[in-house]
Amino acid sequence: MMHDAFAYIELDNLSGDNGLSFYDDVLSSLCDQYSARLKLRLSAAYIDGFDSESDLHNRFSKPLPEIPLALEVNWEAQYDPANPKNWSSLAKGMIVAILSFATTTVICYSTSYSSCLISGGRQQGIIEEFHISDTIAALGITMYLLGIAVGSLILAPLSEMYGRKPGYITGMALFTILILPCALADNLAALLVPRFFGAVAGSVMISNSPGTINDIVTEEYRALAFSMWSIGPFLGPVIGSLIGGFVFEVGCHQSTSIEHLG
Repeated sequence: MMHDAFAYIELDNLSGDNGLSFYDDVLSSLCDQYSARLKLRLSAAYIDGFDSESDLHNRFSKPLPEIPLALEVNWEAQYDPANPKNWSSLAKGMIVAILSFATTTVICYSTSYSSCLISGGRQQGIIEEFHISDTIAALGITMYLLGIAVGSLILAPLSEMYGRKPGYITGMALFTILILPCALADNLAALLVPRFFGAVAGSVMISNSPGTINDIVTEEYRALAFSMWSIGPFLGPVIGSLIGGFVFEVGCHQSTSIEHLG
């Protein structure tokens, strides 16, 4: 972490009035261009690489690149109430439960699709309605899993740069909106495209939830918190198929998408 703009150069091989004068010139130039601490050590061996003092002056008289200011968040005290790790156990438990439920919803949507591929009873499945083969129909699951993989690669780093909350709000809002085109799709392409981008948006729960848990839970209870959170994602594929099967029996394949809005 860099504080209090300051710059200095140690010139081991320059001495005398000329050396001090040149030192002041370079120091003044550096202080004008940098807002963060800069340490530039020039050893005697390094300075020997220049033919004259003018070469050294020309080297450091050029405009210097901007150095980004690095920030590090610290808490005022060990028991600072603003520190998420000092929140109450009830608050932490509620956050873990909400994260687990939201992640389960995203995972359930991946397998509820499989429940409506084949016609059941009086309901017409996706294969018969769109007149496609079993292999082509399975692309709905493939595209969804591919979207989760791609989205995790993008959204996980963004959460470290811009925070968790914007990612959760934006990702889950887009995930919810993109369920509607799936419910209204009248062909396979209109179903696969929103499923893919919906998975990209929904992957924010899978990629960012572990980071949130790590932010709020101390090392002593971190393994327990991760275990509680993972119950939902691990049961999601099973729950999604069961719920999707019951919904499809009483409705249609569009109903398996609409039920996730509830």
